[in-house]
Parts: sequence; structure tokens; C-alpha cells
Amino acid sequence: MRGASLAVFTNPHHQALNKSDWTELWSRLCHQGTVYSASHAALPALRDMARQWSPADRQQPLLLAGAIAASTDQPYGEQDPHVAYASEMSDLLQLTEEALRDASLSDDPGTYVYLLAALLGFEDVEVWGEQLDGR
Repeated sequence: MRGASLAVFTNPHHQALNKSDWTELWSRLCHQGTVYSASHAALPALRDMARQWSPADRQQPLLLAGAIAASTDQPYGEQDPHVAYASEMSDLLQLTEEALRDASLSDDPGTYVYLLAALLGFEDVEVWGEQLDGR
């Protein structure tokens, strides 16, 4: 996995990413809540990944994209990511709404709350997303 690009993960044959793969993606794209220009540029790939997977399986790309969207970091000189990636934010919002309707979440209230925080991040609702996430 080391040195692999995000493009590897958009291949539908790579659906079963392991925990260390996700840990590395989080580290590279949203390390301790800090985002970079590459983080925002990854939103289309994360959206495409979530689209390829069922609502029950798309939680990880949605949570990572939601954390990126909710971040108040804005690399110098970049356009507001909610403007620059408006289409992706809209798609991610819809994909998250579908994921929230998944019946298996009734056994996982923590993930449900994290998905709600992601949803609010895609809607650019800063305060509630932070409160749900405990930051």
C-alpha cells in the first residue's frame, strides 16, 4: 500500500480495503483533522468509490470525504471546497443519505452519528458537525 495513489482505490476490484489501507488514506488526506489541497482533490475519487459500493459498504469513503468537507482548514489561495467541489458535495450528500437508510446501522449507533456528521459537513453546517464529532 505504501506509495500507492488514490486511483488504486477507485478500481471496483479493490472494494475490500483493509483497516491499514484506510488508516493510511486518513493519514494522507485528513491527518488529525488537517486537510491539504490534495485532500480536496481526492473528493471526486472518494465519491466514485462510494458510488461503486452498496450503501452498507460505502461508509469509509463517506466518512473520510465528510471529514475533509467539514474541515475548517483551507490551504492558502484555494477556493472554498464547497464551491469548487459543489457537484461532488451534492453527490456525497445523496450517497450519505442512502447509507443512513441502511437497516444494519440500527446495530451501530456510532457509525450512524459519524455519517450524520459527514452529511452536515457536505451541507457546510460547521457547528453541528463538530458537536456530533466531539471536536
